[in-house]
Amino acid sequence: MQQLKNFVTEQYGRAFWKEIKSQSTDRTEFYLPLREYPDAELQAILSTLVAETGIQTETLLYEFGIYAADGLLTTYNVYIDDSWEAIDLVANVETYIHTALRRRSSAEFTPPKLESSRLDPETVEIVYRSQRELCPFAKGLLMGIAANYDTEFVITESQCMHEGADECVMLIQQQAASTAEPTDDLRDDQQPESSQESKIQMTSSHD
Repeated sequence: MQQLKNFVTEQYGRAFWKEIKSQSTDRTEFYLPLREYPDAELQAILSTLVAETGIQTETLLYEFGIYAADGLLTTYNVYIDDSWEAIDLVANVETYIHTALRRRSSAEFTPPKLESSRLDPETVEIVYRSQRELCPFAKGLLMGIAANYDTEFVITESQCMHEGADECVMLIQQQAASTAEPTDDLRDDQQPESSQESKIQMTSSHD
């Protein structure tokens, strides 16, 4: 939740965040890192953001995922092998990061459950399951990871929880390095699938 606060503050300013928070929750204390807060509180904040900005929830979560990647990579750097490429991190995030976090006795949050299958050196299939259904955030996070490694991902989603499936299934292919600069900007007309500034190209096989 602290990352969401930072994201909104950088985009719209501290006063705007305070207004969003006051409309969404009675919480007065600061949000702390590596803490889990009630899902209802997150949903309330997201709903208020959508109402106040006019940006679609999917786009908002996607752009937030892009933003959050840098901070998460820094926070969990101890679990990341220096020899890994971006696709290696994706393939190993459940085994080396999420599993380790769940084992920590002090952990106060629950990462989503992922299943990854390495299909070839440049391709990983991810199965995402979460009651929160924050798959747009996960896609944005993948975009941010690719940007941090100066590469690109092409994501093909064969099924999605937002379209009635029990889980999201995404095929992630690592592409050649890109010289394009990543962006954290939000635009009203921007959609995750068509973002011109996205370093992940999104395609879908469920039309």
